[in-house]
Amino acid sequence: MFHGFQALLGRMAVFFLGLSSVAQAMAADWMINEDYFQTDARAATDFEFLLAGDVAAQITGGGQTSITNAFADPTRSTSLQPGFNNTIVRFAGSNTIPTTPTTKRHFGIFGTGKKPTVLTKAWSFPTAPFRVPVPKSNFDFAYDPLNDALRITLENTSPYTVTFQNVGYTISSTEYPIDQLTASGLPLSVFQPLLGFDHEYRPGEFNSMLIAGVHLDDFAVTHATVFFSGDSSGMDYQATGDEWAQVRVAAAAVPEPGTLVLVLLGLACVVAFSCRGRCHELRVRKSGKAAGTWLLLGAGMLQAGSAAADVFVVPLAAPPTAGDTRPFIDLKAKDTAGNDITIKTLIDGGSTSSELKVTAAVGTQLGVSGGTPGAERGINGVSPTTTGASIPASAGVGFSSAPVTPGGQAASSPPLPTTASVGTLPPGRQATLGSGYLEANFDSSGRLDGYYFFVAKGQGATGGVATANAIASFLAFSGPVATNPDGRPKGTKSEEVTPFHHPVLPSEEAIDGGFRLGVDVSSAFSTQSDIPFILKSGFSNTIISSHLASLLGLNPGTLPTAQVETNFGAMAVGMAQLQLDLFSDPSFPSFTVPVGIALDSADNPFDDNVLGSDVLGLLAYWDIDQTNPSAPMFSAAASLTPVPEPGTATLISVPLLLCLLSGSWAHHNRARITRASRSHCALRRWAASLRTSKR
Repeated sequence: MFHGFQALLGRMAVFFLGLSSVAQAMAADWMINEDYFQTDARAATDFEFLLAGDVAAQITGGGQTSITNAFADPTRSTSLQPGFNNTIVRFAGSNTIPTTPTTKRHFGIFGTGKKPTVLTKAWSFPTAPFRVPVPKSNFDFAYDPLNDALRITLENTSPYTVTFQNVGYTISSTEYPIDQLTASGLPLSVFQPLLGFDHEYRPGEFNSMLIAGVHLDDFAVTHATVFFSGDSSGMDYQATGDEWAQVRVAAAAVPEPGTLVLVLLGLACVVAFSCRGRCHELRVRKSGKAAGTWLLLGAGMLQAGSAAADVFVVPLAAPPTAGDTRPFIDLKAKDTAGNDITIKTLIDGGSTSSELKVTAAVGTQLGVSGGTPGAERGINGVSPTTTGASIPASAGVGFSSAPVTPGGQAASSPPLPTTASVGTLPPGRQATLGSGYLEANFDSSGRLDGYYFFVAKGQGATGGVATANAIASFLAFSGPVATNPDGRPKGTKSEEVTPFHHPVLPSEEAIDGGFRLGVDVSSAFSTQSDIPFILKSGFSNTIISSHLASLLGLNPGTLPTAQVETNFGAMAVGMAQLQLDLFSDPSFPSFTVPVGIALDSADNPFDDNVLGSDVLGLLAYWDIDQTNPSAPMFSAAASLTPVPEPGTATLISVPLLLCLLSGSWAHHNRARITRASRSHCALRRWAASLRTSKR
């Protein structure tokens, strides 16, 4: 009986292996070819695709001819995006490409299996900004063999608003070579228009159409012209792009071998859908979110997917004064006459306000009205303010450049306050966003190089921080950065922080507050441990209280004087060189910086210690995470570790070792010479494919 059961298992294994072989044989090529202009004044060093998931093994060609790579002596390489597990495809060569705004440059790849989803594309440069995104489309295909119907979906999987034009398709019984997927090889007259597809698409929006009379052995080719529009019209790349995609229809009908069990379970769904689907052919569907996925082949045929974390990465703006390390962003808006204006806004972590604080001049421009008069009390004094004033919707306050978000995410920007406080701000600053706003709307926020990121409520525990860091590092650096399992840079240390705010009179608002971090402080005379400091990115310099100065053996009246930029303007201070240790871990470096002590006690009425942007700006990375609200954390990395490219010796030694092992196996198993010989050949083929993929 046991042998009979064993034989049954063997027959079942052969059956499923046979199905896998059939699936692999039927999985056909896909092709992607692009046309873009190089409009940047700098010379581009390479061009890159960012594809969803680890799909490097599926890419079998492209990027090595003049049609699929515009660089001289073209090369194509792939790498995994650290922390995000997406695939970066890099097109390069022996030259750089200068600005040529009237010359189209071709880039393309092809491969096996399901066509990958393109998340974004960018020109790359040797200086910041290292990557300049270009507008893009993504075509998706799904085939219903029971009805000879092909579903074509055009989706905006990028984080930018774009407009698609000249969207069309053609069905062919033969495959077009990738060299022909160009404007000259396939002019617009070849394509049938996809009616209703030519319009503006917000992030996550898509259009879908069912094409009847398509055979399993056909090939489908699509084309679209794309450009930035709407709230992304201010992007650096101001030209158009063209994309051609081709799939073997059979590949769109057959799932990967790993999903064969789901296929068998889903057959009933397929039959039920096909009976209902005939009367709905050629119907166009439009949705506001990519999450509203249509069901063509039934739920059983669909692979499970996880929603993208709700995160946003915003480029920091130039500060009003050169050398200022505080994080500024540019907000766009319209004045009461409908004219476009830009508002220079400081992210003032350490300010308790949850509103957009603006100057009286900006408030007038925006048409801000209402609110309750009162006063703000904080470091460096008291200032009159009006809180709870309404920002009219017509002001259209938003980010000057569209925040970068994960591909397919429907939201296009973080929620900005709809109310404002109107008061006095120091010169060069037109508005501030305080930690009260950050705490109310986000699980985590922080800074990586020239970018500030936000992780929405409920997303911090689902990979949001890793996603934000992956996007920021992709945009900020020319190469990958080593990360911890949580997505933060290697070497990041974390410490719990304490929420707090000052008690004030009912008619006043405490402006200083947020989170306190315990810091060790050393002078030439004394060391004080675990001293609470307000984390305050809105201050230009770190200041300490008169009490701490006394403990450290410092007399402010005998110190050199300077000015520190605070919430209400410049504050006169005595400056002393102090050593600050943010973490108890000795592997994290200390910082020796000039620290201010208020010369007038009225300028620091609460006798606070403040960790300013002179120290925060020295950190390669920092964030404040309140995913667990009962134990908020401050995390920071003093430096970043690039991920080295694999050396030539490694690329050679791996396949060589495989060959040696396979030879040894054959030598010691002569009694099974036939089987060993087959294994040896298989390993040699695998080693050869590994060498090819590593190149």
